[in-house]
Amino acid sequence: MNNNYLLLFASFSILNIAGIMMEWESIRLFSKPLLIPTLILFYWNKNQNADWGILIALAFCFLGDVLLLNTSTLFFLLGLHYPVPTFLEILCLY
Repeated sequence: MNNNYLLLFASFSILNIAGIMMEWESIRLFSKPLLIPTLILFYWNKNQNADWGILIALAFCFLGDVLLLNTSTLFFLLGLHYPVPTFLEILCLY
């Protein structure tokens, strides 16, 4: 099952990179929000005792990514704000 999530993550990554390189906005908007959730699923299923700090940090990364997809200035500023708790949490955990 873990290999399926890794394959799914690789597929979305390739789609996202292709969307960026070929300037296919719809492909990029489809694939970008699916990257972090598949990474969360892979990590959660790979580790029996998943570290909740890492899962929360990935959730904040997901929120930041989704907010940065919008071109509005408000969403851009909010998208830059969400990774800050992630970095602080990682610094505190390690």
